[in-house]
Amino acid sequence: MSQWFFDRLYEKTPDYYGRSVRPEFDRFLAGFASGERIVDLGCGQGRHALAAARHGVHVHAIDQSAVALDQLAKEAAIGELPITTEVADLASWQVPDGRFDGAVMVTSLDHLPLPRIVAIETALRDGLNAGARIYVESFTDSDPGYRDASGASETHVPVRHYFASRELERLFGRWKIVEFREFLSAMTATAPRTCTAWPCWSRKARGRIEIERRRQAAFRLGWTADM
Repeated sequence: MSQWFFDRLYEKTPDYYGRSVRPEFDRFLAGFASGERIVDLGCGQGRHALAAARHGVHVHAIDQSAVALDQLAKEAAIGELPITTEVADLASWQVPDGRFDGAVMVTSLDHLPLPRIVAIETALRDGLNAGARIYVESFTDSDPGYRDASGASETHVPVRHYFASRELERLFGRWKIVEFREFLSAMTATAPRTCTAWPCWSRKARGRIEIERRRQAAFRLGWTADM
């Protein structure tokens, strides 16, 4: 369902989510040197991939929507940005070993069942380069869409898993948490408001998570420069 849903959404609105990114993501990018490589899992139309590429990071953008990737590739070509694309389903995509220095997952894990989310966490921990960092945004069960409530985003339809409070933090408990927040954020989009009322309020868990290879890693919350 998710593929045709987003193909149709992106065909109607080439810039559905806009181009702005969260300050947390800017802080995440500050930890990468020019030329390092990240993978953007479930990139959509590519606002985070574009921001990373403009920072000098080489981005491999993955999504199951060919429509979104075609739009992203055209914009990357115009700006001569270091972005490659791949049409793939995160339900089966495999993390190549030693290829990437980081990963981005912005409201993409939500579209997978929990066992697959757990498998991706393990694959990233094992497959990313040593010292890699990842950035995650996920909807929690405080979102109106969790109960199909009035005011839910129209994009809640394909969501498979809403995270309970602190669940994302626990899922990545074998990593060193650099920054973790749960908060309400106003949802905005440029699409025609045909399905639900906008803006709505949505609780998201956002995490900037830095890999720690040691199994008995110290667990840290909040911002820290401690490696």
